[in-house]
Amino acid sequence: MFVEEGEKSQAFKEPVSEESKKMLTEHFEKFTAAAEGKALLYFQNKREFLDFLTKIGIETEGATGDTASRKFAVYATPSEGLQVLADGVEYIKDENNPFYNQKKAENQGLSFFMIRKCSPYLLRILEEKGMLADAQAKSLAGEERSKAIVHENWEFLMRYFLREY
Repeated sequence: MFVEEGEKSQAFKEPVSEESKKMLTEHFEKFTAAAEGKALLYFQNKREFLDFLTKIGIETEGATGDTASRKFAVYATPSEGLQVLADGVEYIKDENNPFYNQKKAENQGLSFFMIRKCSPYLLRILEEKGMLADAQAKSLAGEERSKAIVHENWEFLMRYFLREY
C-alpha cells in the first residue's frame, strides 16, 4: 500500500472530473465509429487532422492547422480520449500506415516497449495485432530469435521499463 500511494503521488495527475470523463468517453466513441475498427488513423498534417475532427463532430474552435508535412497517428482510449502518436509511427506495421519503414521498425521498434510513446492500452493492441512485428532485440541466434525475445516477453518489458502493471 505504501508503494502504491507513493507512485500515485509521483504521477502528478490531477483527478479527472465527471464532465471530463464524459467528454473523453464521447471522443473515444466518435473516433471508434469513424475509424471503422482500425486502432490508428494516420495523418499527413495538422489541417487534415482538424478536418477529420470536424467531420466526426469534435469541436476544434480556435485551432488552426497548417499543411506542413508531419508524420503522426491518432488513437483513442476510453479513459484518455483522443491521443496523438508522433514518435515511432514509422515502426507500426499496418496496411493503412503510409509512413511504415521496415528497416527503422527492425532497428528501433523495440523502443515502444522501453520508452513511453503511447498508452499501455494502445501498446497492448499493437502487440496483439502484430503491428510491432518487426521490433527485435539483437541476438546472435538470428533475426527470428531476436523478434521472439521481444514478443515472448513484451509484457515484462512494458512492466520493467514503462512501470506499467
